[in-house]
Amino acid sequence: MTNMLNILSLASRNNEDVIINYFKSNKNPIENKFDVFICYNSKDESTIKELNRKLKSAGVKTWLDKEQLLPGARWQTELQQQIGTTKKACVCIGEDGIGTWQNEEIMSFLDRSAQRNFPIIPIILPNVNNIPEIPSFLKTRQFSDLRNNYEDNLLKLIRALKEQ
Repeated sequence: MTNMLNILSLASRNNEDVIINYFKSNKNPIENKFDVFICYNSKDESTIKELNRKLKSAGVKTWLDKEQLLPGARWQTELQQQIGTTKKACVCIGEDGIGTWQNEEIMSFLDRSAQRNFPIIPIILPNVNNIPEIPSFLKTRQFSDLRNNYEDNLLKLIRALKEQ
């Protein structure tokens, strides 16, 4: 039901036919299913690419904008659609804190979580010396802290992401 509402709202915003929009977004329904949306500050891109590589090699289907967005795509529309369809969200926090668009994504995740059980996993990235300011509602979730015992904590994170 939620997916259909996302398709309907997407078609409306783009002034497109609902049926055409449905088939565009459902070319292969299995490909549209991601385990996790990776939310990050663009200043942490190199660290995120490495984390994403490790998650994917462990069998986690990640949605990362740098991999999934095609040239010319309306990226805000794509972000909104994926936020509405992924199973979980990882909010990655680096030394520079939460970025502007990252904050928008977090607000969408929190809204989705309030409506139904949607796991949000905050991650402290390995290169963080001082934890920056974190939104209040995000503080209520159990963090995955990759600064210490990196391999053990990465395995715990992978296990959490693979759970249904």
